[in-house]
Amino acid sequence: MGKTLLEFQSTKGDVLPAHKFGTHDVVVLKLNKADSGSPALGQGVVFRLKDSSITVAFDDIPEEGLSSPLRLEKLANEVCN
Repeated sequence: MGKTLLEFQSTKGDVLPAHKFGTHDVVVLKLNKADSGSPALGQGVVFRLKDSSITVAFDDIPEEGLSSPLRLEKLANEVCN
């Protein structure tokens, strides 16, 4: 389907802390130290959840910032009428 899957893991251990992400949630990828109003590196959809990782499907791979610590922020899911 032309999507790129990126798997994100914690830098602090092998199990992720408690979170509210679910499959099919829309998320944005940001630099970890970025302000809340800063632009996102990319937007994707949670594809898979494991105890130790979150896999996100992106249409476009972010070109910069992937070697820096990152964070995922959940967005409101869109509802179709």
